[in-house]
Amino acid sequence: MRQLRERNEQQQAQRQQLADQDRRRQADQRNQLLQQRRDQQQQEQQEQQQRDANREQSQRQQRFADQQRRQQQRDGTDQRVRDLQVRNENDALRQRLDQQRQANQRQDQDRRDRGRNEGPLPLGMGDPVPRDGGRPPIADRGDRTGRDDRQPLPPDRRGGPAIPPRDRGDRGDDRDGRRNDELQRLSREQQERRIRDERQRAEQYRRNQDERRRLAEQRTRDLERQRRYAQYRYQQDYYRRLYAQQARWQARGYDYNRDPYYYTPASYRYGWGGVSYETNRYGADLLRQAVNYGYSEGFEAGRADRQDGWGFSYDTPYAYQDANYGYYGYYVSQGTYNHYFREGFRRGYEDGYYSRYRYGTRESNGSYVVLGAVLGTILGLSLLNN
Repeated sequence: MRQLRERNEQQQAQRQQLADQDRRRQADQRNQLLQQRRDQQQQEQQEQQQRDANREQSQRQQRFADQQRRQQQRDGTDQRVRDLQVRNENDALRQRLDQQRQANQRQDQDRRDRGRNEGPLPLGMGDPVPRDGGRPPIADRGDRTGRDDRQPLPPDRRGGPAIPPRDRGDRGDDRDGRRNDELQRLSREQQERRIRDERQRAEQYRRNQDERRRLAEQRTRDLERQRRYAQYRYQQDYYRRLYAQQARWQARGYDYNRDPYYYTPASYRYGWGGVSYETNRYGADLLRQAVNYGYSEGFEAGRADRQDGWGFSYDTPYAYQDANYGYYGYYVSQGTYNHYFREGFRRGYEDGYYSRYRYGTRESNGSYVVLGAVLGTILGLSLLNN
């Protein structure tokens, strides 16, 4: 009997143990099912949120695309109007230029017949001094109509032309150069040789104008094909200002013999391309102008490429390839002016493209100029020991 009772107790304990295991297993299964349902609900919520976010982003993109399309339509209409205006202005300027050229040629012929040496040069060449005396206005920015933030450079304190700011380290050298001008003067033979060289240089500059015009037309077609509208507007503005600048200079009469550049001895040395050159303070002023003009134009071109979403490429804009804004064929060679213009342009393009002022600054009058230290590094002018 006792063995039977023990066996029954063991069987009962085993059944109790199995029942407990079944209860725990069922509880674990219920917990797993609950966790799976919670995970599934959470996943469904995340998927719904993602779908909502995608739908909202798609709607924003669609609205932005619609706005861009409407803006492009408005810009296209405005651009066609501006292009028509620019073409009309260019045609009118070209017509006046042709008339003035013919008049100048007749005046030159009359003066040669009378044995006189003075007379106006062809398009853009202008002899460097007005007949009423004084230096030529090296900086001529009065033609920047239609630009939102560009102002003329301030006049030189001597009452003469507007000249780009100089590196402060050059001011003492410039005063020394003026004293040398008063003590030294080139001989008549040296002056005539310099004038003769300048005339040849100016004539060469005039002969290259047709090639530059063809380059501008080709660049315009490229920009239209690439839909670079901001760069297109900037190039049209640059060419219009360049053309108007040349037209104004052609309309003036000048006298080589009254320009102090032609009787002032060299006082500065500079170099580029492995060659050393000498010039006086008037030529140095023109070099400073080239760098500052280049920086200003480069800043505008870089900003235009940024607005177009175009890649960084400072050497493709027409203004860089032309590099003649502010040049009329005198004081320094065209290659020298182009070199220093492009040095300023490259730095200005970088600042404009990245919307910063690393190499230059914007003055209170709205003009862009190169920092003095950067200008001094680019030019590397040194005073001659006369």
